[in-house]
Amino acid sequence: MPGRTTAPLPRAAIAVTPEAIERLVERTSLQLQQMSGVADGGIKRGFVASRLAVEVRLRGEHSLSGLLDRAEGGEAEAQHALRDLLTINYSSFWREPEHWPILAEHLCLRIQARAPLRVWSAACARGEEAWTAALVAAEAASHFVAFDPAWEVLGTDIDTASLDAAIAGRYADEDIGALPERLRSQLLATGSTGAARWDIPADLREHVRFRHLDLARADWQPPAEAPFDAIFLSNVLIYFDRAAQERILQNVAGCLRPEGILFTSRTEGNLGLATRQLKAVGTCTYITARTARRS
Repeated sequence: MPGRTTAPLPRAAIAVTPEAIERLVERTSLQLQQMSGVADGGIKRGFVASRLAVEVRLRGEHSLSGLLDRAEGGEAEAQHALRDLLTINYSSFWREPEHWPILAEHLCLRIQARAPLRVWSAACARGEEAWTAALVAAEAASHFVAFDPAWEVLGTDIDTASLDAAIAGRYADEDIGALPERLRSQLLATGSTGAARWDIPADLREHVRFRHLDLARADWQPPAEAPFDAIFLSNVLIYFDRAAQERILQNVAGCLRPEGILFTSRTEGNLGLATRQLKAVGTCTYITARTARRS
């Protein structure tokens, strides 16, 4: 499931057997079943198995079976490492760069209509996507000096450790990635050359909040802030079978305003997400079908 970025450990001699991978998939499926509240969680076991095999090797685990034994025996360090293996998605500022100009244009139109802005990063990981959305919203609002547009960004995730990092709002140079300089300059630079850190400033923090939310739960409830002008749903649906994908997509899309925009990631690009609710209008970009025009 989406979560915090984990730096790869040095490569080492690996003893990763098919049996150990299967045990990890079983453990993953059980956890997702418990979290989602449905019989099987809708998890795609083959996909998870292949992704976990890669992650285990990247992290240099000498023995996956040994890690599982220690985690199941209650060892905190092993449980933490196992959670890292299950939290395998990566994020960065300005990821999916084609999305941000579309968001900026859409928010400017909403501001012109004197409407309050709400953006939701539905699987926010360590907050990079939510904070990028906040930077874009703040820039859009700054074009309207005659009044002070109201705007807010909500970030939610299933992983509490990732949410802690999002709330802390401190990032390394590599996290900032391809963020344009005009937006990078809005962050607070700290640290020495070669060890740069970037902090989210207080004026931006006033507009952003983070909260725990499990999108896969059968008894899922929409955020109180709904409806939203734009929603980012990145690297979530790929983990689930078609029935679970449709349920999650329907729930999330139902939180959009009329003419609201849903952004997904390239990893979901081949899932065919256009529905009665949503019409594709760009790369991994959708708008509510009943008012299908580019916002």
